[in-house]
Amino acid sequence: MKTAIIRGKYLNKFEMQNYEPIAKKAGITAFASLKPLHGDFKLPVKKVFSPMDLPNFPKKMPILNRIFTDALYLPGLEPMLKGFDIVHVRETYFRITQQGIAAKKKGYVKKVLCTCSETIPFNHEGIRGRKAFKKNAHKNVDLFHCLTERAQDCLLKEGVKKDKIRVVGYGINLKRFRPDKGLRKDASMINLLFVGRLVPEKCINELVDIFEILKKNFRKISLTIVGFGPLEKILKKKIQDKPMLRLAQIVKRDYAMMPLEYNKADIFIFPSCRTKHWEEYYGMALLEAMASGLPVVSTDSGAIPEVSGGNALIGPQKNAQALYDNIKSLISSESLRREYGNKAYTWAKKNFDAEKQAEKLYSLYEEVLLRK
Repeated sequence: MKTAIIRGKYLNKFEMQNYEPIAKKAGITAFASLKPLHGDFKLPVKKVFSPMDLPNFPKKMPILNRIFTDALYLPGLEPMLKGFDIVHVRETYFRITQQGIAAKKKGYVKKVLCTCSETIPFNHEGIRGRKAFKKNAHKNVDLFHCLTERAQDCLLKEGVKKDKIRVVGYGINLKRFRPDKGLRKDASMINLLFVGRLVPEKCINELVDIFEILKKNFRKISLTIVGFGPLEKILKKKIQDKPMLRLAQIVKRDYAMMPLEYNKADIFIFPSCRTKHWEEYYGMALLEAMASGLPVVSTDSGAIPEVSGGNALIGPQKNAQALYDNIKSLISSESLRREYGNKAYTWAKKNFDAEKQAEKLYSLYEEVLLRK
């Protein structure tokens, strides 16, 4: 078996930890852009120029997406796929998926498998050509791999037949992400943690406002925000300007350092909220926090209730009072923190072991090769 995983700019460690355990027996080679999100993978990687590698300029992505229909494009990819049995692409509206289908039609590869995480039916069809991209994928992809039941429902509503869809969630490395409270320095301080992109849809600005209110009632609490994004400067200024926020901080961490951040925390907060074109489709940080034995406060955005499996305190999205109440309940009760931390860890250990999920993904490769 020879498998080409095509991810371009979006090649990342979060996803690839689910394929590295089967890299040799599945004959995996990943195809990335020249500047992928991460490097240092335990599988072969070939790098190809992508328009997404261009230096940033005003309205870069909207411009590129209108020029190429989708900027996740690797010019000249198709001939490079000669001799592979499977081309494994992602999302029906990505241009790399169209390239995988084109390679199959030219006889370069045998089968096309497409991983889908999108949870909003008929989304991303506003750009000219993307609706045709999706229609082509629905017809010519041999097997769809969905991360959640919610993603499967999305494909079903768009017209894909159920016998072409399999649901297999991603996992994480449970040897790295695991409880270790021996790293705590001050047992009397309750540390709140957020991990994710600093963008409006993560509702991080609202979380900082809630932390300010909580500080009026709980002196010994802190907030660590791990991430980067367009809201970073705004959030840093807010923290600097308000004395009540002096125990809040924004930090950047290499992925290798993330287990330490989770193990320094007491409560994980994931306050995502839906926008017109996005909702939380999976949440790898959610998995990492649960595997680290943290009690989780989150919202009902997208697939969060499904992924957390009833083992987190879930409130309505964009509801500051509900978010405040759930965080407050955990701060106020050590026994409740312990209860939800244990539930989270048990759920993650059962459902999100990357090595076990990798074997399920390998079964998809075997299945797609046998499909007629």
